[in-house]
Amino acid sequence: MNAAINLDPLSPALVSLAVTPFLFSHQHDLAIARLHSVQELDPNAPFPHFFLQQAYEGKGDFTHATSRLVLEVSQCGWQSLGS
Repeated sequence: MNAAINLDPLSPALVSLAVTPFLFSHQHDLAIARLHSVQELDPNAPFPHFFLQQAYEGKGDFTHATSRLVLEVSQCGWQSLGS
């Protein structure tokens, strides 16, 4: 993963995927900080929203997790999940 990031350090997808070890090791605050920096690269990229939702959920912050899920769904152009 690090080799891929070195080749394309501005890729929101690659940098977002690189936080998965932090999520699995319950380092949610570190993952959240990294993902917010990814959003500065491309605020419309869907990957940071998905992983931020996972990080906030793992941290027990369901309000932020839900808001990230709503952003992710709206950016993908999906309709209501209940429809």
